Amino acid sequence: MRRHSRWILSFGALVAVVLYAVYQGGYLAWHLFGFVLMLVVVVFLSQAGPLSAIEVQRSVRPGPYHAGETLNVTLSVSSTRYWFWPNLSVIDHLPIRLGVSQPHFLLHQVGTRPVPVGYQIPSLKRGAYELDAVSLVTSDLFGFFRRSRRLSVPVQFVVWPATIPLAGTRLFSRIWHGENLSPQPTREESSHLRGIREYVPGDRLSHVHWKTSAHTGDFKVKQFEPETKPEFTVVLDSTRHFTPEDWEVAISVAASLIQYAHQNHEAIGLAAMDTPETGFGPAAGIGPLAAMMNFLSGLGYDPYGSPGFHPPRTGTRLVAVTSVSHQDAWRSTADIVIPVGPDAVKQLVDLPRALNPRLADVGGAR
Repeated sequence: MRRHSRWILSFGALVAVVLYAVYQGGYLAWHLFGFVLMLVVVVFLSQAGPLSAIEVQRSVRPGPYHAGETLNVTLSVSSTRYWFWPNLSVIDHLPIRLGVSQPHFLLHQVGTRPVPVGYQIPSLKRGAYELDAVSLVTSDLFGFFRRSRRLSVPVQFVVWPATIPLAGTRLFSRIWHGENLSPQPTREESSHLRGIREYVPGDRLSHVHWKTSAHTGDFKVKQFEPETKPEFTVVLDSTRHFTPEDWEVAISVAASLIQYAHQNHEAIGLAAMDTPETGFGPAAGIGPLAAMMNFLSGLGYDPYGSPGFHPPRTGTRLVAVTSVSHQDAWRSTADIVIPVGPDAVKQLVDLPRALNPRLADVGGAR
């Protein structure tokens, strides 16, 4: 029944009760009239409540979040003026891909002091999200008359792919094929002698060239060729080679490698075969980490992805994350091939052992 029809029906019922009380008279008729009049007053008060005076604020913990984590959301409801609310419903409209029902709260008293109501979104899925619309709904005690108002309360957050700790895998050692590793980009530890130079306070005594120092009477030290550590790029193979489930694992594998490099203060790059126009050169720091993680968060699954095989020419060592069925195509191109699928990295927890078969269980994904 439409709203104006309900008002007409209600007004007709009130007129009928008044006429009955006036012309019939008696104790019962006037008590019926008083009861109906009281209902009219209650309905009027509920309908006259100013929904425009209701304010809603949404707050969430600053990210970033990782897939599988739980998001806590708090709605603070307040009013700029006091009013009688028989019931006030607050409905938060969430994106369908979050996979949860719309949170619904029923409030009976709203004042100038904010009333907090909270809920949780469990098992977050990777991606970029925006929580925006909140609906306010009120009605009379019988639900006969209903009013609503829709508010825009935008909050944005990004869910990064799930990652797993890779401590102990010695991944960089496998790529560099060397044992003299340093947390700095370059160092003078090469065995290639470059020349002799004057001693500078702070030089190691082991670098002193004693024979030359004895001839000149001043300390001379050996100067070596700087040793530069190779950089590497993680390459995600085309989605056409993965199932939807394996694609999610592949993205988490790439994210874990990037996270591992960040924790070790190493430069790392990222490329995806389906988006050759978008790539990230090797870099270190929180900025490049966030940029690459945000990129991985937005990668969708396309069963008709790029059919060609054109590995990126980055000038760096390549770590290919591909499917079991396509791993042979990368053997002559990539320095390390990480296959995803049956009998390989089927789940993210398999990654540490795949990188180092002798590694014990290092913990769960996050």
